[in-house]
Amino acid sequence: MPRMRRRGAMNRVPGHRGGGRTTAQPHSDSSNSFLLDQMPQSETPTSELSTEWVSSEQEVDQGSSQSTQVAQTQSQSHHPDILTDEEVSQKSAIWQVGWAHGLSQGQAGLENIAKDTRTQLALAKASQATGVSEDSLTAMSIIESTGNRSVGTNAYGYTGLMQMGSDAAKDLGMSYSSLIGAENVENNALAGARYWGINDSRMDQDIPRDPLHMYLAHQQGAAGVSDVYQTVQQSPQTQAIGVMRNNLPSDVLQQTGWNPTYQEFYDYWSGKMAAIEHLIAMQKAQA
Repeated sequence: MPRMRRRGAMNRVPGHRGGGRTTAQPHSDSSNSFLLDQMPQSETPTSELSTEWVSSEQEVDQGSSQSTQVAQTQSQSHHPDILTDEEVSQKSAIWQVGWAHGLSQGQAGLENIAKDTRTQLALAKASQATGVSEDSLTAMSIIESTGNRSVGTNAYGYTGLMQMGSDAAKDLGMSYSSLIGAENVENNALAGARYWGINDSRMDQDIPRDPLHMYLAHQQGAAGVSDVYQTVQQSPQTQAIGVMRNNLPSDVLQQTGWNPTYQEFYDYWSGKMAAIEHLIAMQKAQA
């Protein structure tokens, strides 16, 4: 789970589908119709009519079920955020760790949001007010706080659904106190969506404006995400700096010999966000 941020500016890197550096504070983040045969003539015995119509209805029900399943399968197979087991297996080992972590946190986050109308409405209103998609804000809230508006404020001052800090509040012209507490979830969600726009204006133009890179801008700063993005393209085996290592979980650090590279940092977060987006897309496809 992320524990530190650097404030400040990533290029599209194999493994993901889809400003200067300053010292940062630690940060935590804790988806038919059928034509029936004509009705038999009136001279047909009633018992035969009954049997024939039961059979016909069963065929229609079976056909409708099969057609719905095919439609869902086709919809899922064409959705860019829904990955198959084969696609996941082709990713790097660190990406797959992120994927596993993302599936766990993503499921918990979607459950938290599903049972909390206030959070659902807050995300919807923030999306309407800023133009940032509700799915993107949902993904951001899950990776930041597991979609839990009652998550509170951590030791470093990051608070609420979107884990907003005092510096971000100043950038937005909002009072930090208005973002604190479960009852301020609407303000917190709106702040997160508006901060997406601020990071968008500060990031290099070649960086994708998707949930992964916008989250990394929130975590590392606009200058930081640019540094990560460009370094992964140009020199991916460069040793990750402290604020990046501090935003990797201990099992990933151990797996990398406590010396992760820029690529491994990027792969972990790519896998984690991909899993969260996968679950959001699956939830919508199955609705």
